Amino acid sequence: MHYYWLLWLLPTLLLVIDCAKNRRDPVWFFVLGFLGPLGAVAYTVYFWESITFPVPIAQLVRGAGKQTQKRCPHCGRWVDRLHSMTDGRAQRTICAICRDHLESSRT
Repeated sequence: MHYYWLLWLLPTLLLVIDCAKNRRDPVWFFVLGFLGPLGAVAYTVYFWESITFPVPIAQLVRGAGKQTQKRCPHCGRWVDRLHSMTDGRAQRTICAICRDHLESSRT
């Protein structure tokens, strides 16, 4: 029997789980679902440093260097840059999406 369909299903399934676990933008579910292996390649290239399921891929590659993306402590998303925000007396470091959401909820 030919099991070529596993080459399409297995990486896509693993990356869909990673997408859900890391709370990525919902558009990536459509990219992975409709584009199949091509979507898996695009997802892998775009999120290379922050793929953590089933293992941190960037750490497996020798000489991957230091991880540049950081996880937002408020929402758990991987982002390139964290922004500081003063919330009452506390100084917090969060991503731009959380910052915009919190600022719009104050008004």
